[in-house]
Amino acid sequence: MYKINVSVSGEEDFEFDKINSILNEKGIKSGVMIKDIDIAEIQKLIISSQNNISSCTVKKNGGNLDIVIYPGVLKDEINKENIYSRFNAVITEVKVYSGKSSLKVCDLVKEGDLLIENNNGASGVIKGKVYFSDYILYNENQMVKEKTGREFIVENILIFKKILNKRQQNNKYTNYFEENCVFCVSKNAFIPVYLIETKYSEFEYKEKIVPFSEVENELKQKLYSDVLTKVPNEFNLTNVTYSVVSENNLTRLDCFVECEINLLA
Repeated sequence: MYKINVSVSGEEDFEFDKINSILNEKGIKSGVMIKDIDIAEIQKLIISSQNNISSCTVKKNGGNLDIVIYPGVLKDEINKENIYSRFNAVITEVKVYSGKSSLKVCDLVKEGDLLIENNNGASGVIKGKVYFSDYILYNENQMVKEKTGREFIVENILIFKKILNKRQQNNKYTNYFEENCVFCVSKNAFIPVYLIETKYSEFEYKEKIVPFSEVENELKQKLYSDVLTKVPNEFNLTNVTYSVVSENNLTRLDCFVECEINLLA
């Protein structure tokens, strides 16, 4: 005995009574044993029942039959044109409800390739793996900043958010770090007084070898974040892989983000 679950992906309004009527005509209803269900036939019946259904999935799930309806453009519009791929992809699923397609699983398609040829309609679900990537070149010969140990401090008084007799550092150092610390001198609510200490620490640039292994995780996280900015929100991420190629002190790190999506434009 099966329970029929019909749901809609999104917030579109559908005539569920009409869909249930179609299913009942085929003897598909809750509480009835369903044998040798022709899932493809059910999908075609549902898609043809209303103009605002682009596709649907029908799956056996234990004692249930789960039907998910996907809203789309009116069939009066999609029937007039061929359907082309939105991305370069590797085909993972082909379901054609109307029209013609010669595609098979594992076929390669490019953006703009014909997916479904209009032949008394063009509709279906064609999914594919889409890859987004980027890379970073890393040089292990790094110029790093190292403190020399020389430093000096400049002190200024701050009253009512104004610095009195501001003292400037006298450019002792060509390269330096600057750090500011603020200390409360007077807690008097009428005359708040603060001491600002500015410490100048000299540094030098030195050449140092920083192995790729020491920064690998940090670089991978940055690169992964960069690639994600290229991935549309609708995509379902399925895998992330990295490639590392090193020669001498130069390393190329590539990140590949694999996604699956319906390729129909």
